[in-house]
Amino acid sequence: MRLHGLLCAGLIVLIAGLAMSGCVAVRYESNTEAAPASSLAVMGGRTALDGLFLPMDFRSTRASSFDRSGGNGDALYSLTPGKTEVIADLSGPGVIHHIWNTVAGERYYSRKLIIRMYWDGEEDPSVEAPLGDLFAVGHGIDREVDSLPVAVTAGGRARNLYWPMPFAKSARITVTNEGLQRVGAFYYYIDWRKVPSLPAGTRYFHARYRQEKPCGEGNYVILDAKGQGHFVGTVLCVQNNAPGWWGEGDDMIYVDGETAPSLHGTGSEDYLCHSWGLAEYARPYYGCPIFEGYSKGAKTSAYRWHIEDPIPFKRSIRVTIEHGHANDRSDDFSSVAFWYQLEPHVPFGDMAEMYTRLPQEAEGEVAYTKLSAELAELEAARRWKDAAAKVEKIVSRFDKDDRRKGMLLRQAGYYRRMKDWAAEVEVYKRVAADYPHSAEAAVAAAEMWLREGVGEAPSVVVEVKRAAGPITADGLPTDAAWAGAVAVTAFSADAGATPASPPAQVRLAYDDANLYVLAEFAEPDMDRVKESIGKHDGQVWLDDAFELFLDSNRDYSTYEQFITNPRGTVWDGRGGGGAMDSDGFEPDADISVSKGADGWTVEMAVPFAELGAEPPVPGDAWRMNLRRIHRAKGERVFSWAPIEGPQHGPEKFGYLIFR
Repeated sequence: MRLHGLLCAGLIVLIAGLAMSGCVAVRYESNTEAAPASSLAVMGGRTALDGLFLPMDFRSTRASSFDRSGGNGDALYSLTPGKTEVIADLSGPGVIHHIWNTVAGERYYSRKLIIRMYWDGEEDPSVEAPLGDLFAVGHGIDREVDSLPVAVTAGGRARNLYWPMPFAKSARITVTNEGLQRVGAFYYYIDWRKVPSLPAGTRYFHARYRQEKPCGEGNYVILDAKGQGHFVGTVLCVQNNAPGWWGEGDDMIYVDGETAPSLHGTGSEDYLCHSWGLAEYARPYYGCPIFEGYSKGAKTSAYRWHIEDPIPFKRSIRVTIEHGHANDRSDDFSSVAFWYQLEPHVPFGDMAEMYTRLPQEAEGEVAYTKLSAELAELEAARRWKDAAAKVEKIVSRFDKDDRRKGMLLRQAGYYRRMKDWAAEVEVYKRVAADYPHSAEAAVAAAEMWLREGVGEAPSVVVEVKRAAGPITADGLPTDAAWAGAVAVTAFSADAGATPASPPAQVRLAYDDANLYVLAEFAEPDMDRVKESIGKHDGQVWLDDAFELFLDSNRDYSTYEQFITNPRGTVWDGRGGGGAMDSDGFEPDADISVSKGADGWTVEMAVPFAELGAEPPVPGDAWRMNLRRIHRAKGERVFSWAPIEGPQHGPEKFGYLIFR
């Protein structure tokens, strides 16, 4: 079979215009013109297997997300909102021939993550596209693909790219998270070949995303490029703005400045190698992973690869398609164009904003996202009155949204900061009435108890006393002040159903400057304790670890988190909803660890000033949780405040009351 023959052919076939799919002897010759397609046919076999016995003058290597510590945390976990990570920084000459990734992310993550690729030190990327669209599926949806240069499995979550990507000096690949949440995990391989040199005239891989929502006057433009190269395909996505068939538009491709297209098609489905409408199908050179029909809002995502029929250009190329017959429709179009060309290329301009890239059904999420961003700005400016009014606007507009109850708790926190006790209490009554059996209703009841002393006390409470003397955070429980400190021993797993084993104890105290924490963990198998992470802000949660969560202002939005392993490596971060920032939060806290024959101990002195909190006075209350990650015999997580599901979320924490 010929499915991956082109890609085994390497650079020689690429320079020849990707006209052949036969595997050839893999040689990378310098200062020679690329052989014409007719001579390539006699250089080797016609399938990937035929070329395997021939000499291969390259060294295979890889960039990947493997755990550098030797542990099993083989993913990128640092993609917080707005952050860009370099996932490959390669020195040439070389050719990337395979990229794989899989992602655990929020809804529409594949339209919110942007992949960029830079060749030979260029400032403007040669590749810029949302993750999903680059891998042949648009709209932020996961779907499988079975084609020659792109293959996607695992229900659309295991993505593979086989376009050959040459570079003479360097290759840099980045991923940017334009979403609202931290990416849970980003796993990747980038397989490439280190070669002696590239053939003269090597064209470089390019891919660009663009959109028109809705389409305006004139044909929709898939690609408008200048230079010398060849067009090799597109991913085309459409969402209907009205019922009916969007696909009567002709494809028109203009080469080297011509005024009449030298390639003029007969209809969109014809260009996509189908007929009489579309359906979901997959072939090596064309396919349609998404086709939802003809109703308003229906989505289509299709691909067409010009591998057997590349379209060369010497000065320019303009690839267009009508939106409806003679542009009689105004649907939402988006696309990625794929081509090879000599550098330099014309810079792409700004990427469309994340909100605009999402499908129509995400309109509510887009609006919610914008309002939430505005709310965050008000919080940062400490404009509590305006923030409370913004929450009212959000909860009124999204009265059926489940996130509304969390927003109301944030509003209560703003009133608390303004010392408007009456307004704060009214919010709690509202939460209790609207969501009577929710975790947020339990929070409202607890806050009412704290504020007015009515109702039942919360079930997870610890009262911390002032330290009876000085405490030095040296990892040893020898300070006399610990003798009278309150102790927490009720740790459990499985939402409180399973008591901690081996046992754990955490003692707490405070003075005018610090909150003190002494955590003691019994461990009969100290030789099996995992403590592999040694880098500050590394993935210490993959080891045996102790975690401290603190929400000092009870705003139910932001909080601080400290994690340490038995080695004494610390991760600290601030954020909310799991989107934690470890780079921008580096508190001057004293954290020490000691180990013995049958356990290990953590001692912390956390300055109130580093948390942005006023020194507490008797009666003040924080939200807090304590967790032990135990890996000596498998993996178990024991919490003080029982948690079902993700541990992030201050509404799930217990209460720390200062006495």
